[in-house]
Amino acid sequence: MDEITARRREGYARVILAGQSFGGYIALDAAESSKDIYGVVAMAPGVTTRGGGSRFDAGTTERTLGRLSVERQVLILPRDDQLFNSVARGPGAVAALVGRAGSSLLLDERYDIVGHGAGTTGKFAIKYGPCLVQYVARLEAGKGSVHCQENEALQERAAKDLLPRLPNTVRISVAEATQIEGKPIRGHWYGILEPSGEVVSYGIAAVDGVGPRAMFRSFSGWRRGGLYDFSVSEGAVTFQLSDRGSVMVKERTLTWTPADGRSPQTAKLLPLDGS
Repeated sequence: MDEITARRREGYARVILAGQSFGGYIALDAAESSKDIYGVVAMAPGVTTRGGGSRFDAGTTERTLGRLSVERQVLILPRDDQLFNSVARGPGAVAALVGRAGSSLLLDERYDIVGHGAGTTGKFAIKYGPCLVQYVARLEAGKGSVHCQENEALQERAAKDLLPRLPNTVRISVAEATQIEGKPIRGHWYGILEPSGEVVSYGIAAVDGVGPRAMFRSFSGWRRGGLYDFSVSEGAVTFQLSDRGSVMVKERTLTWTPADGRSPQTAKLLPLDGS
């Protein structure tokens, strides 16, 4: 609470708490205890146990929701959250939010959010981040439940913001195709690897003083990027990511095969920068 008071003294009119797992539990608890909190974002919030035993009490979150008076309330409840025995927590949250005086944004099992840490992935940031930011930032949110609608333009903008920036010496061909072994390869693309939720982008780059290279960038909590020698065979571009494995791109599908023997992951590629 001292931190909240300090931020208010610094001139911040709105303080929003956010937390994942146990951090989500703390954020909800603090929002219930303080009138100085404007909003809360709880991602897969933790719960208590019953009678000191090992049985999870999913009702912990529901009871807190019914008592919150914050102006903005975001609750993220992933599907198949094994940490909480894959219990569907969305229906209980919906019931707890009925009659709430303010507004709320509930992203539960009905959305493409899977696994305990799903709210922290690049996939979540791309698909639902713009909606979440708009909800907590806009002056008027009305009352009742707010819903997220997928918007391809906003998702592309989010991908551009999250992925590493290209060096000034690198150019991605969009309007004109790069010819490799007589085959045209063009465009700048991005996608989401499944099931990890890592955001990736790909293109054939013209590098000053070097020539064509495969460009590969990724974001999943941290940013990575690089330029790689590549080969073309049977319409597929392949290249090696040093110690991270290999990448193959054919038509609009990118396949990443990890070097540690884990199962390959694939991403459906979507145009970036007007490709």
